[in-house]
Amino acid sequence: MLLVAMNASVIVGLEGLPEMALYGVPLIFLFLIGAVAFLIPVGLVSSELAVGWPGGGGVYGWVDSAFGRRAAVVAVWCQWVQILVWYPTALTFGAASIAYIFNPALAANPYYNVVVVLGIFWTVTLINLRGLKTSSSVASIGLVLGTILPTLLVILFAVIWLADGKPIAIPEENRGFFPKLEGIRGLVLAVGMITFYSGLEVNAVHGSRVNKPRRTIPLAMVVSAGIVLTVYIFGSLGIAIIVPREEIQQSLNVGPMEMFKTFLNAHGMSMISPILAACVAIGVLGHVSTWVIGPTESIRRAALRRDLPAIMGKTNANGVPGPLLIIQALIVTTMTFAFFVMGSPSIAFVVLTVLSGTVYLVMYIMMFAAAIRLRYSKPNIERHFEVPGGMIGIWLISGVGILISTIALFLSFIPPEVEQVDVGNPYIYVALVAGIFTIIMLIGLFIPIHPERLPSQEDS
Repeated sequence: MLLVAMNASVIVGLEGLPEMALYGVPLIFLFLIGAVAFLIPVGLVSSELAVGWPGGGGVYGWVDSAFGRRAAVVAVWCQWVQILVWYPTALTFGAASIAYIFNPALAANPYYNVVVVLGIFWTVTLINLRGLKTSSSVASIGLVLGTILPTLLVILFAVIWLADGKPIAIPEENRGFFPKLEGIRGLVLAVGMITFYSGLEVNAVHGSRVNKPRRTIPLAMVVSAGIVLTVYIFGSLGIAIIVPREEIQQSLNVGPMEMFKTFLNAHGMSMISPILAACVAIGVLGHVSTWVIGPTESIRRAALRRDLPAIMGKTNANGVPGPLLIIQALIVTTMTFAFFVMGSPSIAFVVLTVLSGTVYLVMYIMMFAAAIRLRYSKPNIERHFEVPGGMIGIWLISGVGILISTIALFLSFIPPEVEQVDVGNPYIYVALVAGIFTIIMLIGLFIPIHPERLPSQEDS
């Protein structure tokens, strides 16, 4: 059950619901397509790799076994950096939720965002220094109180809204099941949303600590995927029904709080809003807590083998890479000040989200490719779970994953429609995203690694 909670917590977050709510009823089709084309391949492939290499450090161990240490360093670097870039977006959503407890206007104040974001992140970091058991407990509480409960309320409020005969906020042109994908930016919408499903492989690094991995890991993946789809589809649709499109566009970093505010004000229950805001903030705490500890395990194992600086592999009395968590917190602290540079939290939200997605997609391409190669180079490894269909199955599932990830990667650099989010000068936007992405990848390719690698007792 803890693995299900950690898997669901690491993927699902309410911060992405407003962005999908902009598309109305077609969001159902888009989420289902994303599940088939990306979530299921990630779940199947990472399940096979996790039980085949239960002590190998997740993506780091898998890519290392397939392509060697330099490729493994690039893969784990991408996994780690994408989450460093993502933290400010998720935490800004948490800060906005907290603002609704006191004064919703604070959600648009960059100074407020920076202070609260850093406060939340350092709190989560200190919690994770106490060990994986504490982290998983926080994730479970956050998933129930901060994600499942608000989603159920979103659904309930939307049903009541419709039953009362109140106007549906979804524009007429967005009430069909299939999206209208016109031009290249329509394709950006169709494939870009797969990044909502990122993260299912993260907790695979804990495969060696799971009882009965051949049954537990795949089952946890399936249950987690069901929770994720339910939250994303019904949560986004509920927001779309109640909150007008223009209000969503102006507050992408606020999440479902605008929906709660609109509904509660209409029914004379605005006094409940602070309580719901507190629940959503707890959800962010659990969501981020899972990410803070997840990718660091792969980094730690790489450091133990001299593929990364030794300080990243040191652990405290609780078995947690303490120095690495502190380094991570210092980097996030520095990055968070981007909100001082970008005048609008919504624009900063979009830029950082896109950067996070592009870097992560590189890692996914490497993971899918590793799964195919390992079927040939390591055929005798005992795999208690395999992608169905033998060699044809692994080529089909991983091939779809590689194709979708590659298309999404290239299309990610195209600026969104002004009707969705106005990011200003599109050329500056593209240059900013492409420039930072290039720098990140070059660092990963040229990180110095020790010429003499050490074996790790944890690697199989």
